Amino acid sequence: MNATSATAPFARAAAAGGTGAAPSTGGAAARGAVAPGAFCSASEALALAPAFCAGSDPCGPAGPASPAAGAGFGGDTALRIRSRRPRRAAFSLVELITVIAVLAILAAIVVPVVGHAQLSARRARVRTQFAQWSVALEGFRAEYGYYPSFSATTTAPLPAAARLNEVPGLAFQTLTGRREDGAAPDLPRALAANPRRVAFVSFTGEEVGAAVNSPISDAFGNTDIVVLVDRDGDGLIQPPATLPVVVSAQTGAALAPDAAAFPAAGVRAGVLFYSAGAGLTSEDIVYSWR
Repeated sequence: MNATSATAPFARAAAAGGTGAAPSTGGAAARGAVAPGAFCSASEALALAPAFCAGSDPCGPAGPASPAAGAGFGGDTALRIRSRRPRRAAFSLVELITVIAVLAILAAIVVPVVGHAQLSARRARVRTQFAQWSVALEGFRAEYGYYPSFSATTTAPLPAAARLNEVPGLAFQTLTGRREDGAAPDLPRALAANPRRVAFVSFTGEEVGAAVNSPISDAFGNTDIVVLVDRDGDGLIQPPATLPVVVSAQTGAALAPDAAAFPAAGVRAGVLFYSAGAGLTSEDIVYSWR
């Protein structure tokens, strides 16, 4: 193939009547000066190639480029150029596995921390309940001159420690002066202990159910709650010979209080409470004085 046949698709962009004029790269003036049927050299063809990529024919007659010319070379090429779009980057398998591993590590760190925070919050809530109930019992003593007894035993001497719900409904009716449904107390002991029906505390729906004589519970749902009072009025609660075991409502475990939990010299207070707390070990027991 010679140079002339290789450049046949390109027209020579030389001035009319001359052979040494510089080639033009496009425009009506260049097309008007081209001799129809002329051929371009290889160097001129390279110079005129951008015009073909734009969809025009610099070597053709003046006027708009023909559709065939634009579609045959420049049109398709320009369309392909315009249709190119940057491809979106995707995560590789290694990157996905890395992200999942990082999330798993974060979950392993965060979940125990959150669980411990919730447990601490519930223990604090139980201590707050104990403090409120202690205030109610102190209010009862200020009103009637003695602490109420919630024990099933009614003969003297009263036990050093009793369970708050030992007699169903007794603690609630004694401290509120009513039943859960708002009616007058139906337990003779409660009515005898609080004949004026003074409300010393208002239990929440979390602490007592709607049924009559429902047990009082703490923030862990424990109903086995031990209460100790100052029986001789000296402002000091002496440790009983044996602290009663408490049963957890969540685990069903019977937990014995630690002997070191109660000071040998006693606790200077009028009322004390404790319950099983989370109920996993004896360390979970919540004491109102610790």
